[in-house]
Amino acid sequence: MHVAILGPIQVGTNTTEQTTVAAAKQRVILAHLALRPNQPVSTDFLIEALWPEVKPSSAKAAVLNYIARLRRAMGAASGRLQTASGGYLLEVRDPCELDHLHAADLESRARHSLCGSDFEAGGRLADEGLALWRGEPLEDVPCEQLQADCRPALDALRLRLEETRLDALLCLGHFDRILPRLAALILSHPFLDTLQERRMVALYGAGRRTEALDYYRMVRAQLRESIGADPSSCLRELHQQVLRGAPVPEVVELWRADRAMAHSGGAHTLAQNSVPAPTPAPAPAPAPAPETVPTAEPALDERAPAVPSQLPRRPRLVVGRNSELVELTRLLAGPEAWDAESACHIGVLAGPAGVGKTTVALTWAHEMAAAFPDGRMYLDLNGFAADGRPLSTDTAISALLDFLGVPPKDVPATPQGRAALYRSQVAVRRVLLVIDNARDANQVRPLLPSGDAARTLVTSRRSLAGLVALDGAEALTLEPLAATDSHELLARRIGQDRATGQERAIKAIADSCGNLPLALAVAAARAVSLVNVPLGALAAQLESNALNVLSPGDHTSDVRNVLSWSYLQLPEEAARVLRFLTLHPGPEITVPAAAALADVPVAETAALVTELAAVNLLTETGLGRYSLHSLVRAFATEHIEKDTTDEQRHAAQHRLLEYHLLWAVAADHTYTSLPTEIASDHVPLPSGLSAPAFADEHGGMAWMVQEQNVLMALVAHAVSIGFDSYAWRLAVAQSCSLMLRGQWQEDVRQARIGLAAAKRLGEPEAQAHSYRQIGRVLAHTGEYDTAHFQLRRALRIYRALGDCAGICETERTLGTLYYQQRDYGRAVVHNRRWLAKARELGHLRNLANALNGLSWMLAHAGEYTEAVVHGREALTIAQDIGWLQKQRDTWDTLGLIHRGLGDTNTSAACYQRAADLNDRIRPPVDAPTPGHYPLMTLAELAISRNDVDTARELLTRISLDAREVHRFDADKAARKLAELDGGAAA
Repeated sequence: MHVAILGPIQVGTNTTEQTTVAAAKQRVILAHLALRPNQPVSTDFLIEALWPEVKPSSAKAAVLNYIARLRRAMGAASGRLQTASGGYLLEVRDPCELDHLHAADLESRARHSLCGSDFEAGGRLADEGLALWRGEPLEDVPCEQLQADCRPALDALRLRLEETRLDALLCLGHFDRILPRLAALILSHPFLDTLQERRMVALYGAGRRTEALDYYRMVRAQLRESIGADPSSCLRELHQQVLRGAPVPEVVELWRADRAMAHSGGAHTLAQNSVPAPTPAPAPAPAPAPETVPTAEPALDERAPAVPSQLPRRPRLVVGRNSELVELTRLLAGPEAWDAESACHIGVLAGPAGVGKTTVALTWAHEMAAAFPDGRMYLDLNGFAADGRPLSTDTAISALLDFLGVPPKDVPATPQGRAALYRSQVAVRRVLLVIDNARDANQVRPLLPSGDAARTLVTSRRSLAGLVALDGAEALTLEPLAATDSHELLARRIGQDRATGQERAIKAIADSCGNLPLALAVAAARAVSLVNVPLGALAAQLESNALNVLSPGDHTSDVRNVLSWSYLQLPEEAARVLRFLTLHPGPEITVPAAAALADVPVAETAALVTELAAVNLLTETGLGRYSLHSLVRAFATEHIEKDTTDEQRHAAQHRLLEYHLLWAVAADHTYTSLPTEIASDHVPLPSGLSAPAFADEHGGMAWMVQEQNVLMALVAHAVSIGFDSYAWRLAVAQSCSLMLRGQWQEDVRQARIGLAAAKRLGEPEAQAHSYRQIGRVLAHTGEYDTAHFQLRRALRIYRALGDCAGICETERTLGTLYYQQRDYGRAVVHNRRWLAKARELGHLRNLANALNGLSWMLAHAGEYTEAVVHGREALTIAQDIGWLQKQRDTWDTLGLIHRGLGDTNTSAACYQRAADLNDRIRPPVDAPTPGHYPLMTLAELAISRNDVDTARELLTRISLDAREVHRFDADKAARKLAELDGGAAA
């Protein structure tokens, strides 16, 4: 058996005979089992993963069906997928059977080889591990939770393999070879100090001393500008060695020794990949400098150490944070946290300004005080202070020594001495250190207690990913309160008597505050101070200008002021992007959309958006998708109105609409048989935003599904800002996507907005497109009279314009409309006109579609002889151009025709071909899969010839389909099965 998840998921009996798993939900199941080898995964867990929101009533039967299909795909290895303990497990006998376990094993063996100075073997093993990656891990597994849980660990494994390979080359002296790869890795991990150190060593080893010195200066400048930090101590030492022209082996040895020391001290988990450099003669140990701290601990007073208790006052009112408090206890102070070898020593509370991080941290610290008998300390690092002066490391350590009761006479004179004394003081104490308002990981790291008994709780507006990645921290992100919790907080602060009966006003206040605890507290305080002002009036003031109402003058509770502390510390380009994001109508913003607005290349925008998300001025709502909190939007809107002209904002909106139109049209053209040609304005866009070449309809539909809510918002937004030409074009471009996914009401709503815009513009072609869009939707919703009226209006305009494609598509829709009304004669007339125009246009996909459409209508009209001719021609064209969907549809049509002719054997063969193709075709994302008409008809034919076993097998397959779009088919099949079983019983 071999299962591969390091790319599109594959399964097979060995590494050479691999097949993809066609169905998305089967891929989700296989991924969960592969990531938990030899462990039972319950059916309930799989159901939650497959349907995180609405679960179908037949979910368990569907899982059973998916498991059966997975076993078939696994072939001879199907026995490895076993039923166990109310679920399933994947039996794995060797790590090589799972590519991610194989990669981890190769990484461990590679590091072991390097530690034994077998650099050739280490490099070769690392190369083997990296070769297992065929793309992004789990890239075709549509399960957001699984991606979030597992992708970081798999990415970290790949990075470790990359570092191991680099170390092998470094130790072999191949300095020039590793420089290009190092440059690429540093672009992805710009603040990973081990990569910067390796590049410094490689440049120097390659004889490029000047470049090495220039690189150090550049890194120092970037770190100070971006995150307010200095280079690592190792990088600073390497710089000194390069300055004095030390021998290359000595420089390599310095780097190796520093990494080994960092690993032994637990300060850098990636240092486990450090390897020995070529062994030079040992240098004599330098004499201690006068300020060097002696290894023995400084003498202290004989009295018992002080028990510090510096926690600020416990917050008075905490609402809606019970789950976070429980989780902090589990992480830092529960029984398992103390006993486990891998216990978490550091907790990080991250979140946007005003979300209540300090409140939660102090509440938990007070509740858990008894768990820390050796002291509770609190330190505000001032990371996002108004004056922009974060607390320095030495000042922070001096304060902590003071908290610990160290007499001034015993405090060493040097920063290094003070740091060493601090570490020794907390090494064996069971203390809690609450570090508030940290700017970045580098500001926190020197303060972390080294002992196993101490715990640290850090709050920051940044995610502090460095502490998680390198120091074993566990992060907890605080979100704004839930609506019910916001209501409770306001009611308790305002008073229950005054809040009773004011639910609508309180909800409006909470909405204007974006459910942010700080803003809610300020709004409640204002309500209390204005006791005679109705809550409805306060809600109206907030809806009009929330920031002014929430700015009482006190800088610590002034929401505008608090937001400004984050904003003013942003690099200018990041601040500029934030300002332009306010022009986006929402609900979600992607990096390309941000690039279009800010007129910045996509690659550069990605880094800037990441910076905004890191300080929680943007919220990542999905992979690569972000939203703006309402108060952040209001704050940034004030700045863009002040810092830009009307012309600049107009140009940004134009670029945003142009980008979405280009991509929507390109997506639409992947799944429509005769694409509607919609011209763009040819507005220059930043690099990376040219119209894409989607690989197929799956790529086009996937993009459209992701962007659908944004596109719908943009149609109305375009009208509101005077871009009527984009309103109708965006409505038309997304129409087929909405129709294919059954969102007819939304489709017609968009079409009517587009039609109004087209009429204001006075453009006949635009009006014709909108009339046809409305008519097509109404034909599906049963409003036949209005559909006829709209379609004929469109047809008149198309004929007047001589628009052959428009006539073609409108005749097609009229034929469908008459078919739905069971007027097959008129349906045939319009389909003949459609076919005539299709032949005139010469578009092969449209021609195959028209031939099959006419064949279908003729069959329903009883004209089987002519229907066969058109059906066979349609099939030939579909086969020539490789269009599987139309081949399936045409085999289905031919099955209907031959059944009508009484040739049941040929009919059954045609339906079987259609059913076989149906199993091969993967429908576009979120689009309904074709129904079970071929299988149902095959079952009916089997019943007619008294082949009960075949009929039962086919009907069982249909009845197990859990998809809501196939509920009618499944229910019908279940009824027929019951009839069969009843007949058998009789």
